[in-house]
Amino acid sequence: MTDFDEVRSAREIGERALILGFILSAFRLRGQEEQPYAPLIVAAKPSLLPNDEELLNRGYWSDAVQGDLLWQTECLHVLLYAIEKRAEVPPVDQEVDASALVEEINAMARDVEGWMGSARLRPRADLDLLNEQVSFWLWRVRSRPKKGRKLLPPFVKDAVSSAVERGVLRPDETSGSDALCFGRPFFELEVEQQDLVHEIVEERCRAVFWIWKDFDDWWNPILDS
Repeated sequence: MTDFDEVRSAREIGERALILGFILSAFRLRGQEEQPYAPLIVAAKPSLLPNDEELLNRGYWSDAVQGDLLWQTECLHVLLYAIEKRAEVPPVDQEVDASALVEEINAMARDVEGWMGSARLRPRADLDLLNEQVSFWLWRVRSRPKKGRKLLPPFVKDAVSSAVERGVLRPDETSGSDALCFGRPFFELEVEQQDLVHEIVEERCRAVFWIWKDFDDWWNPILDS
């Protein structure tokens, strides 16, 4: 279970979702409606950080920055889950479908205050479990051997067993003493697949740890596993 007593309010999580929705609207995602998105930032003003304003005021985003920002789809999905606007979070071997988020981004812009008013904080037990799950996976991706070596570190077996006992992993989510990804034990995956899971997990951890108030500056996350 988490060591923290408080999670952020539905309003604060919703405001952060508005900021990310505004940023992602700049990429003209498939299915995005033609409408003004500036009201998202106006409504989220109480939650704007200095780094948000610096990012939003840039006249140009480099390709590298744009690539990083597109990963915010993973974060946005987690935030929407936390305020009961998404039913579940995909497995760590499955990227969030950015086009599926468009309906929420459109809904935000059509009626910002109505959208915010319908946000409801998910039960803490659900958020606690998600925290435990992403924390386990963050540890797992960081504990892999050097690139190119398909080995199962000996300490992983005990960690996976403990995760099953605590309900963080289901028994059918493990095989060969390791957690399953892409239908195979994590240590057997190709480096590219492990790297993809690492990217997904870190972004989801950013959102979950921020929800649990592990840090305040969204753009400088503290990701301790």
